[in-house]
Amino acid sequence: MKKVTVEINGYSASEGTRCFEILDRETIEDIISDLDREKIARRLIGFADEYWVEGTAYIYLDAFTGEIKEGWIQRGVMKHPWSSFSEIVLMTLPTDSVDFWDYVYDDAFFPERSEWEEFQEWREERPNSSAEDFILEKYGAAELKKRKKEIVEGSIDNMEWEDTISEQIEDLYSKVINDED
Repeated sequence: MKKVTVEINGYSASEGTRCFEILDRETIEDIISDLDREKIARRLIGFADEYWVEGTAYIYLDAFTGEIKEGWIQRGVMKHPWSSFSEIVLMTLPTDSVDFWDYVYDDAFFPERSEWEEFQEWREERPNSSAEDFILEKYGAAELKKRKKEIVEGSIDNMEWEDTISEQIEDLYSKVINDED
């Protein structure tokens, strides 16, 4: 694979710059054009669910290797330019002190309005119960698993690529100091 050298600034002038060898722009763009958005989204949801601290989980393309990797950064923390410049962020998901299912509203479990109304009546007698409790009681674990899978699939369908991918690539390759053959 063809490589290029980029010169990356540190935090300040006193840190100076460092040179790094990364994959050329064409290779990076080819890798990105071949990616499957759904697979990346599924991978990100699984990865983000491991973090119960405020921050951002993300999937990125490593410009050094061309590999797709996961990353996470805590809210309020900034990475050093020398350790983050090669991460072309493809998709992000915020993380929090709650898991994925705490963000899912009860109505997402009920595709039919009549069933939603039945759940509302059921819950009046059980005020601390959830849609998951209702489905388990009425239909069993297999049905709950099926509905959760449908909710995850719907979430995946709604996840999009980062809007800044082109700008990240443009910024990274504007720092090329030599094109090696």
